[in-house]
Amino acid sequence: MKAARFIFVVSAFVLQSAPICEAQTNSHPAPPQFKTVLETNWVKPGESLRVVNGQLYNTAFSKLWVYVGPPNPWWDYQVEWLEGGGMVVGIYAADNSGGRNFKNYIMVYHHPKQKILKTGENMPGCKAMAVDNYVLKNGESIGAFDCGVQSTNFVPVVTKNRIPDTNSIKPTR
Repeated sequence: MKAARFIFVVSAFVLQSAPICEAQTNSHPAPPQFKTVLETNWVKPGESLRVVNGQLYNTAFSKLWVYVGPPNPWWDYQVEWLEGGGMVVGIYAADNSGGRNFKNYIMVYHHPKQKILKTGENMPGCKAMAVDNYVLKNGESIGAFDCGVQSTNFVPVVTKNRIPDTNSIKPTR
């Protein structure tokens, strides 16, 4: 009887400890087989990256840039004369009699078509940033706008790439 009781106690102990043994497995999750690497590529800047007074601006996102040019078909922006490295532009509004009335002068620096525009031609619109006022030769102060010059410095573009991890354990087939 003592032997039967001993077997009963030992089997009960073994059955109680069985779940504990199952929880202590030595398996590990598989390590990742890929890793993410950041790469920096240097690319030529787009047309929207412009430089004004040595500062780089993105004309697509900066709120400092406004459209300078005819807001509607009733307005003309006419090149009056070249002065101080820019164009003095006269703003004219159409009237009801078919004529046009002079409104104001502005100075426009670095317009993309500045080299080909002639006096008396209409200036096509462009995005520009307001800069310090310009004083004409007669002493009149007018508003000045700078369209900026195209940036020539390469800009970084960072991308994420997944590549195979050479240190990971590959599953056997």
